Amino acid sequence: MDEKNMNIIDLSHLSALQIKAAREFAALKFDIDMKARDCPENIPDDLHGPMRGGEYGPYFGMCFFNSIVPFMPRDSETHTPETLLIPVTQTLGCSWRWWPDRYQSTEDEEKIKSHIFSEYGISSTSYTCIPELGLFLPHEGKNRVNFCRHHKIDKIPARVYTHHYPKAERIAIYVVDIAGGKDVWAVLDGRYIQKVSHYAFAWPLLRAYGVNRTHQWPADLPSLKDILAHANSAMEAELFYEPVIDVEKVRRWLGDNVIRTGLIEFPIRKKYTYLALFAVVFIMAMTAFDYSSGGLAESIFLAIGAFSAGSLFALIAPIFWTKKGIWRTKTTSESLLQRY
Repeated sequence: MDEKNMNIIDLSHLSALQIKAAREFAALKFDIDMKARDCPENIPDDLHGPMRGGEYGPYFGMCFFNSIVPFMPRDSETHTPETLLIPVTQTLGCSWRWWPDRYQSTEDEEKIKSHIFSEYGISSTSYTCIPELGLFLPHEGKNRVNFCRHHKIDKIPARVYTHHYPKAERIAIYVVDIAGGKDVWAVLDGRYIQKVSHYAFAWPLLRAYGVNRTHQWPADLPSLKDILAHANSAMEAELFYEPVIDVEKVRRWLGDNVIRTGLIEFPIRKKYTYLALFAVVFIMAMTAFDYSSGGLAESIFLAIGAFSAGSLFALIAPIFWTKKGIWRTKTTSESLLQRY
C-alpha cells in the first residue's frame, strides 16, 4: 500500500507536554523489555513476564499500560478500525521474534519493510489508540514497532481501534503518608479506588494529561483503613481492566451492615469472669516483676504480664467487625431463655 495515500493520525489536540510524556512512556517499555531480556528477575513481574525471551516474554502494550495507569475502562473501545499512519515513538512495542541486536541481511530487512507497508501486512495488525493520552498499544503487529524504531521509520501503518480514557477532571491522585514511606491511590468520580503501584512511571503521563494530585485524603471518603478492611467484599472487576474498590459498597458495609466492637460485646459465657481474671493476673505479674531481682523469674513475670495485657486488649478494644444487631439479638434471646 502506498504510504502517501494513507491518513496520518491527528494528534493536534495534544500539548507538547503530553507528546513528550507519551514518548517517554513508550521508551520506558522499550528500555524495560531490553533490560529484562537477559535478567527478567530484576524487573517486577507486572511490568514484564518472567521468561527471558520468546512468545511469553515482554507484556503486550495493553497489559503493560494497565499495570501502571489506573482506570482503563473495558467498554469504551470502537469496534470499527481505521487504517492510519501512527507515530512509532508513541507506540508500545513488544519484541519476542525480532530484537534490535538480532542482525539480519539487508535483503531480509527490506522484505520486512515491504511486509510492514503491504496490504497483507497492514491487514494483520490490530492496534489500540488512546487519543486522550497519545498512546498506541499493539496487539497484533507488535514486533514491527521496535524494528521501525531501530531503522528510524517514524510512522507505521496499522488498523487502529480507538479506546477512550476518562477525562482528567474525573481522576484524582492521593499521595498518603504511611509508616515507612508513602502510599499512592487513584480515585475516579469520587467512587472507584485503585492503588497506583508504579507511581514514578504513571505520574508524568497523568500530570501531563491534567490529573490533580494532593497529599491529603479527602474527608468525604471513608478512611483508607476502613476501605482496605472491606476491600475484598467491595471489589469491582467488570468495569475496568484492573479490579477497583467501589466506595459505595464500602459505605453500605460501614453504614448499614457492620459496626466495630470488642469481644466483650459478644454473647460469650463468663466473659466478665475472664476479664477480671486477666486483669488480676496482669496486676500480680507486674507487681512480681517490680519486686523480682532479675534473671529467669523476671522474664517469666514479664511474659505473663504481656500475655494478660494482650488478652485484655482483645476483649475490650473495638478491633472486630460484626453485623449490626447480631450480638444484641443473641443476648436478648439468651435472656429470654434464662427467664424460662
